[in-house]
Amino acid sequence: MSTVNTSPVDRIYAEALLQLAADRSVEDELTSQLAAFRKAWRESPELSGTLASPRIPAADKTRLLDAILDKETEAGKLLHHFLGVLARKGRLVRFELVCRAIDALRDEREGLARGRLIVAEDVEASTVEDASQVASSLVGRSVTLDKVIDPSILGGLVIEVGDIRADGSIRRRMDHLRNRMLRGGVPLGAFTDGP
Repeated sequence: MSTVNTSPVDRIYAEALLQLAADRSVEDELTSQLAAFRKAWRESPELSGTLASPRIPAADKTRLLDAILDKETEAGKLLHHFLGVLARKGRLVRFELVCRAIDALRDEREGLARGRLIVAEDVEASTVEDASQVASSLVGRSVTLDKVIDPSILGGLVIEVGDIRADGSIRRRMDHLRNRMLRGGVPLGAFTDGP
């Protein structure tokens, strides 16, 4: 599974929005409105496709934002202006990445880290909590793990937080054993049935 990383420009936009919200004392309200817009963005391919399309003029995107966003509150005005800037700069295509940068900045400010718990099949919430505690001890701060199901690891689990990867998967163990056998001169066919 590949992931797209945020860019320094995404982070600059995120920092600017969070600073403006802090200056106006509307962080909580902005968080709520941004979450609602982000949900609509994800659930409506028509909305996200229209706003992200390079073929649609920025003025048309701004009119669409005018029609769907709340501009009555201070947070609503701020979100409307912010999205309008992204539209005029041709950066609405990176909206989700800017949101990820916002999430990362909030986590940093709260001393939190986010990571992934990769498992071959669904696991109980207690397993995710235990893995989060292990990850927290590895990085030295509180970690929240998002569960990702990837059958290709065969079993076990993998914890990823930033550049740290703790791989306890069966796939890694099998690869390690295979490499040891090859280095030791044991032919792989030695363990198969047959004449």
